Amino acid sequence: MRQVFLLLIFANTLLYFWANMVRTGGEESAFYAPLYEPVSIEILHIVSDDTPPFVTTKNKATVLANKNEQKLCLEIGSFEREKAISVSQWLSGLSQHLLIVSNDQLLVKNYWVISPAAKTWQKSIANADYIKSKGISDMWLVPNGSDRGTVSLGLFVDKDKAAQRMEEMLSETVNAEIIEIIKERKSIRLENILNPSDIFKQLNKIFIDEEINIQKINC
Repeated sequence: MRQVFLLLIFANTLLYFWANMVRTGGEESAFYAPLYEPVSIEILHIVSDDTPPFVTTKNKATVLANKNEQKLCLEIGSFEREKAISVSQWLSGLSQHLLIVSNDQLLVKNYWVISPAAKTWQKSIANADYIKSKGISDMWLVPNGSDRGTVSLGLFVDKDKAAQRMEEMLSETVNAEIIEIIKERKSIRLENILNPSDIFKQLNKIFIDEEINIQKINC
């Protein structure tokens, strides 16, 4: 009877240790189990370096090249003539053809209110002094160039404001008139671009905090 009792104790001890081992192994398996369903994992792909970087445009659109297109042509700008020449030098060699073009839609009109230059410099100085005597301080006597002797009384984008300024001068018996100034703007046309990403990289270097117009055109 004693032997049976000892055998039962031994069997219970074995069962106790076996149960602990099974429970510990299960906890470790649960701890290291993945927290997702492997079949539902999305495969991530590295973005190709061919994707052009973002370039801010005036209409907040990014012009991207279609990889299936055989040719890509862009028109960039508008710029003043000197700026267009400078930008075109940065972009030279990145397309088969680069053109600086004029566009009637890119003409900018300003309205310059002046008191015309007198026949001599001394009389122009006297005219400027007369205008100052009327309490008009926002004026400037042009000292040289083709407009030497002209008294500038204001440059306006709005024609009505320019007319109002002229009327104010005439009411002070100041000889005044309006000259319409047309500034021609230029755009840069790139035809058959070799690598679009190079274009955008260069533009990002030139126009760090500026907004520019970029539009895709027919080649």
